[in-house]
Amino acid sequence: MAAKWTGVAGLGLLLAACQPAPESYYPLEAGATWRYVMSGEVHTFAGWARERDGIHRQTVGRAVDDYFVDVSTQPPRPLGGREATPMMSASQLQQGFGFSFWVRDALGVAEIARQPRGAAEPTLLAAPVYALRFPLRIGTSWDTSEPTQFAGQDVTLQGSARIAAVDETVTVPAGTFRRCVRVDSEASARALIAHLHGRDIDGEAEIETRNSLWLAPGVGPVKVTSREAIRPSALGSGEQTLELVRFSPR
Repeated sequence: MAAKWTGVAGLGLLLAACQPAPESYYPLEAGATWRYVMSGEVHTFAGWARERDGIHRQTVGRAVDDYFVDVSTQPPRPLGGREATPMMSASQLQQGFGFSFWVRDALGVAEIARQPRGAAEPTLLAAPVYALRFPLRIGTSWDTSEPTQFAGQDVTLQGSARIAAVDETVTVPAGTFRRCVRVDSEASARALIAHLHGRDIDGEAEIETRNSLWLAPGVGPVKVTSREAIRPSALGSGEQTLELVRFSPR
């Protein structure tokens, strides 16, 4: 006679058996392709205005709707003593492509190197930047340290990320995806500014970002929202959303 599961313990075992494999939330197999559509608005520096109390910075808003971003995985290659999967990203907005290099380990899925547009070889990051950490449960959290550029200088966004949900339903142009994991993150950095568009200034800028990433089993990222605020506010800000349009294989 087959054994029966009874009570809370048996139900827990049954639910655990039905959970998708953690690695399925961020596929790294070669040959996969994703297309995303972008929406949102960015505010950028628009020059100087002379007013009664002095000269002030101005910003202008620009919609970034209906631009496509294409991502594809390439065959893995050795990098920094590990087998890394190159991901090529091509954006209509930036009119070019670059590479990021990803690994999956016992801790999660992380980016370990980047190769910007025009660079001959990838550059290893000082530390892996984890997009997802295991175990896949609400409350799993980790520190983040991500390099970026601002006003022509290298800065590092320091912050934290956490799994905020493990069973959300997300509808995007590619369809409706269930049992999505949502990762929320926030980070900040400071940068000194000495020159800005032909004028000498002496000040400090503070950059703050807030992002949410939805991952679907067997597909990976299906939606990303990004919010960036810079103080002083005239230096810029923006909100962008990427939504999946199609994915293969599925």
